[in-house]
Amino acid sequence: MKFSIIRVVSQSIDIDEIDTPNSLDGIKQFIGFLEENKQSGVFHLTFHGKHLQKLIESDSTWIGKLDKLCEQKKILLGPWYLQPNDCLASGETLVRNLYFGNRICYHIGNVMKVGFSALSCNNNSQLPQIFNGFNIDTIFIPVTTSPHLPREFFWEGTDGSKALVISNFIIDADEPIDYNYLADILQYLTGESETASEIPVMIINGLDADLNNTKVSEIINYLSQKGIFDNSQNDVQAEYISLPDHFWKIKEIAAKNPIKTLTREVIPNPRISFQKSTINYLRIISKNSHAEQGLQFYSEPWDFIRFKTVGKSSFNTVEDIWKQLLTLQFNTNNCANSDHRRKRIIRSKYSSLIKNIDDIYLDSVRHVLNEIQLPDVDKDQYFSIVNPLPYVRTQIAKVNVELPSDIALDNVIIEDLSGNNIPSITLAKSDISQVFEDQNTIKKQQYSCVLDLKNIPAMGYKTFKILPVRKSPMPSKKNIITDHHILENDYIRVTINDNGTFNVYSKETGVSYKSLGYFIDRVLSNTDSKHPQPKIISTDMSPTISRVDNNMLFGSYKIEYNWVHTGVNDSKRTKISIILSLDRLSRSVDINFDLVDATDNHQIEYFFPINFKVDHIYSDIRFDIQDVIPIGNIHNLSQFQVALNTLVGVCDDIAGFAIISKEVRSVYITTRRSPHLSMTVLTKPESQEAGSGTTMLNYTFSFYPYIGGWENGQILRDAYNKLFEVKAHMLSNSNGLLPPQMEFLNISPSNLCFSALKTSENGNAILRLFNPTVEFIEGSITTHYPLRNVYNLSLEEYRVESVSLKNDRVISLLVPPKKIITLELVFKDG
Repeated sequence: MKFSIIRVVSQSIDIDEIDTPNSLDGIKQFIGFLEENKQSGVFHLTFHGKHLQKLIESDSTWIGKLDKLCEQKKILLGPWYLQPNDCLASGETLVRNLYFGNRICYHIGNVMKVGFSALSCNNNSQLPQIFNGFNIDTIFIPVTTSPHLPREFFWEGTDGSKALVISNFIIDADEPIDYNYLADILQYLTGESETASEIPVMIINGLDADLNNTKVSEIINYLSQKGIFDNSQNDVQAEYISLPDHFWKIKEIAAKNPIKTLTREVIPNPRISFQKSTINYLRIISKNSHAEQGLQFYSEPWDFIRFKTVGKSSFNTVEDIWKQLLTLQFNTNNCANSDHRRKRIIRSKYSSLIKNIDDIYLDSVRHVLNEIQLPDVDKDQYFSIVNPLPYVRTQIAKVNVELPSDIALDNVIIEDLSGNNIPSITLAKSDISQVFEDQNTIKKQQYSCVLDLKNIPAMGYKTFKILPVRKSPMPSKKNIITDHHILENDYIRVTINDNGTFNVYSKETGVSYKSLGYFIDRVLSNTDSKHPQPKIISTDMSPTISRVDNNMLFGSYKIEYNWVHTGVNDSKRTKISIILSLDRLSRSVDINFDLVDATDNHQIEYFFPINFKVDHIYSDIRFDIQDVIPIGNIHNLSQFQVALNTLVGVCDDIAGFAIISKEVRSVYITTRRSPHLSMTVLTKPESQEAGSGTTMLNYTFSFYPYIGGWENGQILRDAYNKLFEVKAHMLSNSNGLLPPQMEFLNISPSNLCFSALKTSENGNAILRLFNPTVEFIEGSITTHYPLRNVYNLSLEEYRVESVSLKNDRVISLLVPPKKIITLELVFKDG
């Protein structure tokens, strides 16, 4: 009898991304061992695209060595650039990771077309489609204990994409084996009676285990004792096998004995320990969100627009930033919670990366806006509102605008270029000093304003004039706040309770949500068992509630809590300030959550009660909005952890609510005994890093009452409008030929979601979008620049077929449900 061993190398090659970022000694030594036949078997370098690229850049002769080892089937390369961080990686980031990894491996020789997934959670049903886009139809997923997951199955995504999946345990050859855990895994893997394959296989992660060493023998004997196979005569012949060969064996058996096909969200999401929510980790994931979304929705698209407008591009820099982001996500994934020094380094690198992303965006926008042709540029002051999304937007927005100090007055009014006043409120004025491009330094006044913006062009800009006035005229419509502790517009009413919680009434659905927004502060460990430290619940407090702003465009209240922890770390203080805001056009209430904490050994969670039976738990996750838990399982389980990329929601068949945020990446949902949605906003264990002092954190949420079928994609569009705000940019010395209002790219309808616009290596545009709905969408894409050809691409960016044009500026396409679409736009001007 033959027993198969698959050898995987994930992080076993000694490469340190933080302390020795330029060291390749470990991988060089490993390759040398393979060349000298000191290592047996075929090794899968699945997550080492970056390190292989650095190796061949240091010395091109390594290409020949690696290619030869691939020919000898000693190593298989790819498909990843680096191991993705399952908590941080969005769908677009997964695509870039695979794209870079495949490109590097092809440059060396070949790429392993097996979708080795490192994701322990968030394996939504778009994953088969993502891998299919790279010509991968087989996936290996490290096992997670679940009675619903067979050992082998066909995984069919909601779009119809299909992949053969094997799920198996991984044994780390470099670490002691936990046989109790291994027994639990085997119990459920062997309990699947309809498994097509009876092939005994063991996955080894690491470099040290060999067929002849004692560890492999111990495992074989253990598997025999558990009845996995009979080794009573010691006649088991172990053999090394590659993942592609193992899949071929599975396919041959499956052709005769069909195996199960599972659909939708079939890979379970295990509950992650609260240790992941330490203060340092929360800071890191918040910075990652800002970096990832700033790159995806601001810098990269506007770098392409700059390229088409003035012929200048930061293509290489943008690609390098994507790789830096993947590296930071990888480093975060492999940084121990106790390693505070490394966390500080990672946070610092994220801050630097965010600055670089912002600089590319600002530089791109300035180059484009300098091409606007303006009247009286020497006399009047202008600014443009830039919309990063490819949809026309009407909304209330906060912006900062500027005037030279010698003409500034107490207030400003804003006009469009036809002379029409724009409803606006001036909130504050301050002195700033700034260098206008191509001008000397002059003193200026900056005004913080709220504007009622109508029909801001899709992925474009609209220009306005600033006029100084002593007193701006107040709009005639009624204010948002018309009663004590109440915020109200045409869509919702928010009532703040005396204990700081709030109620929301949706006028469109007639549904009320009560006692929202309370927190619980718990001690993490209590050394005095006779006198347990009581938890602090904000519903028992009497916070200070004060009105902050009130006008016809928006209103806000501040809720302030301040308390001292007795008996915990010398009675230190915690302060939470919550600002609830509502604007005239919003269907959601915005929550700005500020936390200042000087205490260790405690955890704070923020709660939203659920006062209805939960039939659906849905989330925006990797090119889709999906039911997180199959309907039949919701009422059999009591608590779920759900990834929060932009939104997480709960509803029955009539109504519900969603939480929108880009700072928080997971929430907990409890469906029994006081059902609620909660998120951890602070965890500070007693062993916090020395000198950590006072912690300051800020989160922004939106509580969005459910107003219709989330399957239609509108809720995701509304989340995008919340997260990816319009921005104001001052104009000076504009001397080009662009009009004062411009739309570069428009995608219609709005439930056809944007994911990427980038410059390709040949100067064309790569546009990616997706259909999160369950219906076909008749879509239309309008571009400012005339088109010669359009091609449908794979995610690997190979041309699949040409796409017909309605005319040289409009693309018409029919997008099937749940499909990711990647297009190459070839422009007439080259």
